[in-house]
Amino acid sequence: MALSKDTETPVRIYVIWHPKYKMGKNIAHNIFNDFNRDLNDPEMAGIGIPVFFRCSQEPDQEIPKAIPFEKADYSFVIPLIDENLVVDTEWRDYLDGIYNESKRQNSLADANKIIIFPLALRQVAFRIPGPISKLNFVRWDLEPHLLAYPEIHEDEVCRNISGQLCEAICRELINLKRSKRNNNVENDTQNNSPGALTLFISHAKNDGEEIALAIKEWCQKYNQVKTFFDRNDITFGYDFSKELKKAVEKGSAALIALQTDAYSTREWCRFEVLKAKKIKDLNEKNKKRYKIWGRVPMVIVNAIESGENRNFPYLGNVPTLRWDKNKIQAIIDKTMFEVLKQEYLVLLFNKIKDRYKWPDDKKPIFLTHSPEPATLQMILNNETIKNKRQLCIVYPDPPLGIIEREFINENLWTDLELTTPASCSLNTKKIDINSYKFES
Repeated sequence: MALSKDTETPVRIYVIWHPKYKMGKNIAHNIFNDFNRDLNDPEMAGIGIPVFFRCSQEPDQEIPKAIPFEKADYSFVIPLIDENLVVDTEWRDYLDGIYNESKRQNSLADANKIIIFPLALRQVAFRIPGPISKLNFVRWDLEPHLLAYPEIHEDEVCRNISGQLCEAICRELINLKRSKRNNNVENDTQNNSPGALTLFISHAKNDGEEIALAIKEWCQKYNQVKTFFDRNDITFGYDFSKELKKAVEKGSAALIALQTDAYSTREWCRFEVLKAKKIKDLNEKNKKRYKIWGRVPMVIVNAIESGENRNFPYLGNVPTLRWDKNKIQAIIDKTMFEVLKQEYLVLLFNKIKDRYKWPDDKKPIFLTHSPEPATLQMILNNETIKNKRQLCIVYPDPPLGIIEREFINENLWTDLELTTPASCSLNTKKIDINSYKFES
C-alpha cells in the first residue's frame, strides 16, 4: 500500500477518554507533548505527529464526534479505559464502532490503516464488554502499585504510558513497512503481532558490562525489545557488526552507547559508533523517490566517573542521558522515541516532497537528523548523488543556529542550502507540518 496523496499526514494519534475520568486530560496532554511538541518548551525538537483528543461531548450528543480516518494513512487510536467508560454503554458502543471500522479498513489492500492500542487505567478495564477486550492492552503499569493507585503516582503513570505507547507504535510502523515490501495485505492488520526491535548495547567490557547487563535485564522484564551486546573479546566484535548490519537492513535496530571512562579507548566501541552513524538511503525501495538519508537511531548514556583523556568526537549530535540505575526505563524510552522519529520522518518526507516549491536550482535531499560535518561529507562522497553543488539539505526542525550554519558553509560547502520543512512552508506559504491544534 502506497501512501495516499489524498491524506493530510502519514500518521495521526487519537486519544479517547471518558469526561468523568479525572486523569484523562493530563495523560492526553502528556501524550501530545511527547509525540507532537512540548507546549511548555516549544523551541525543543519534537517528533511532530499530529495528536487529537476525543473527550468533550457535542451539545446534542452523549459521545464525541467521529474520527476522520481518511485524513491519515495510519491512525493510532488510544482509548484510556477506566471504570466510567466500562459502565457507559454509549461510550462502549462508540469504541465498538471504531473497532469494527478498523477491521473493515484493515482488510482492504488500499485502505488507510487503523490501529487500536487500549490502555487499562483500572483493573476493571480488562473486563470491558465488547470486541475491544480481544485486543492486547498496552501495559504501562511496570510496577504493581501504579495500577492500584494511579492518581498518587500521576507523573510516573504519564511517563510510562508514553514510553510503552512509543514502543508499540514503533513496532507497528516497522511491521507495516515490512509487510508493504512483501506485498502482504494480511500483515497490515492487528491480526499479526509485530516483531521486536533490537537494541544494541555498545560498551567497554572492563567498566561498562555491569550497566549493559542491567539494561538487558530490565528490557527482558519490562519491554518487548531484544537486546544484543558482546560479553566476550574482540573475536565476537565482528559478530556485533554483522548483527547490527542485518538489523539495520530490516529497519529494526537502535544503538545505546555506554560512555564510560574506558569507552573511547576501545577500538571496537569506536567502530560500533561509526558503523551506526554511517548514513544510508532509507527510501531506496521507492522508485519514484527523493533520497532520504538516515542512520541507526542512537542514544548516548554518559556514565563517566573519573574522566577521559580524549573524548571520541563522533559521539556528538545525538541525545545524551546521564546514567542512573533507577531510571533505566528513561533510557529505553529515549531510544524508542529516536526510532519512532526516524520512522515517522521517512513517511512524512515522502508525503510532503511534492507539496513544497523548492529553489529552482536545488534538488532536495532529506535527512532524518540534524546535519553535522561528518554526515554532509558522506553525502558529498556518495557516488549516486549528482550535481552536488546544487543540493538543498532538508532536515527536521528546529533549524540549526547561525554559528553552526556558518561553520558548515565556511569549512565544508560555501553554497550548501540547509533548511527545514517549517522554514520551507513559511517561505512558500503552502503547509506548516509543525503546526498543532486540538480537536475535541
